[in-house]
This record gives sequence, structure tokens and C-alpha cells, in this order.
Amino acid sequence: MKVYKSLEELSSDQERGIALGVFDGLHLGHRHILQELILVCKEKSLRPAVFTFLSPFGPEENQRLIESEEKYAVLEALGIEDVFVADMTDEFRSISALEFLQDLLQKKLNVKTIVVGEDARFGAGAQGDINFLADYAGKSDLTYKISSDVLFRGEKISSSRIRNCLAQGELEAVTAMLTQPYRLRGVVEHGRRIGSRKGFPTANFPYPPKRARLHKGVYATVAHCDRGAYPAISNVGVSPTIEEETPLRVESYLYDFEDSLYGEIIEVEFLSFIRPELTFDTVEDLAKVVREDLVNVAKWHRSHMVK
Repeated sequence: MKVYKSLEELSSDQERGIALGVFDGLHLGHRHILQELILVCKEKSLRPAVFTFLSPFGPEENQRLIESEEKYAVLEALGIEDVFVADMTDEFRSISALEFLQDLLQKKLNVKTIVVGEDARFGAGAQGDINFLADYAGKSDLTYKISSDVLFRGEKISSSRIRNCLAQGELEAVTAMLTQPYRLRGVVEHGRRIGSRKGFPTANFPYPPKRARLHKGVYATVAHCDRGAYPAISNVGVSPTIEEETPLRVESYLYDFEDSLYGEIIEVEFLSFIRPELTFDTVEDLAKVVREDLVNVAKWHRSHMVK
């Protein structure tokens, strides 16, 4: 799969079918669009491609559900052969909906068919929608397909809905809509070693600043490192019992793991929300509740066969 990250790199060397969207999270709705694109491209002998963006727009710009490299890997696994990644520069924002379809997609990328979701928007000021696309296609040789919304529990699946579920601790719904657990990755740093002194050392890293926020609290998780995957318990929070002002962190205790992870990259999968972050009068009170959490989450892992 080829990834193009500037307008100058774009080429019309092959006839393409293309899907438009941010595709943040690559949830079930996105996958439905891409599956329909793949089918259309097979029928018409076109090269399947995606036109996407570096990040979500507006207030969700720093609330990403997935890292860029993971997004590209999933797109490739789904059968996409070209990914065109646009940066929202002033130049790109000024391209009209007509110019986007006619000059950028048809002329520069040799696009013959487009697949979009029902709420697709494109062009300066988001002036282009499915009605604009239908009108344009009726006057040109471009064909298109509108992919219907995918529902979960009777409501449309969207990246915004998944972010809201993360903020409310609804992890089972998040996993179902994303088709996989929500993940965060970071380099393990030295902490205050309070957990170590109390008998439950943790691997800590700062909460990635551009990722969608989880509800503060304790989670049943799985931690991945170079040595394998381990059932874990993780806290997302600011440690209010220890300090008044600390940056948001992810702190994980890995069951059946005794080695050091300092300086290593770990990836944490969030499976189930256990309880919200609490403030205690003393560190001893905190340690007592954490020990109870360790027992309860170990039972959760056993009951869900996460080993």
C-alpha cells in the first residue's frame, strides 16, 4: 500500500475508486464503507483508495481514536492500495466542492467512482454533500455509491459517539463499535514508587495528549510489551490523593510480571471500567482500596478468560 502525504505526490497513473472520510477509529461504519468500496473496485477493475486527513476537525482534532500508523495498517489489511492524506492547510481549505471533485479527484487521481457515508462533507466550508455529489455525477462520467449508516443498539455508529462512550466509561460499547479494545501507548517513566513500596509496582506513562480521553478511574486491561501480553489493572487519572496538580497519566499493574519496563514502550488495551478515580484521606486508605481492586480485577480477568 502507498501512502501519499502531499498534494504534489498525487498521481493519475491508474484508474481508482475512492472512499472519502477521516476514518478515525476505523469503526464498523467506516469498515462498511470500505467493504463496499472494495466490491465496487473489483467489479470495475479499479484500484481501491482512500482520501483521508491527518486528524479529526474542530474540537475533536486532539481527540483521536487511533494512531496514524495503526490506521494505515488496518486500511492495508482491509484491501486498500492507496491512501491520500490531506493536511488542512489554508490552501486545501480553500478548494471548492466542485474543484475537489473535478480537479483533485477526477483529474489528478483519475477517480472513476466514489463511495461515501450518508453524512459526507467536502470542499470549502463543507459545501459538498451527497446531494452535491449526485448532481455532479449526473453531469459527468463519475459514478458514486452512498453507504448506509451502521447502527449499534439502534443508534448510528460514529467517532463522536465512541468518544462520548470513552468519556463515560462504556468500554464494552466502545470495543463493539471499534471491533477491538481502545488502546493507548507510551514510554514507561519513573514515578513516585508509591505502588512499589506498597507491594504493587506500576508501569506509568503520560496520557497521550492527542488521544480521546477516557473517564478517570480504574480499568481491567491487557498490557502489551516486548515480552508478551499480560492481564493488568490500570488507572487513568491525576493521583489526587498523592498530589493536588499532576498531569493525566496511565498507571498499570501487570499480573504475573516482575521485570522492569522503564524506558520501554507498552500498549494498554482497555477492556472494562471498574470504578471512578477517588480521593482518599491517606495513602494507606488508598492502598487498601487498590488491594481490593487488584483482587476484583483478577477475578474479572479469570471470568473473561484473559490470560
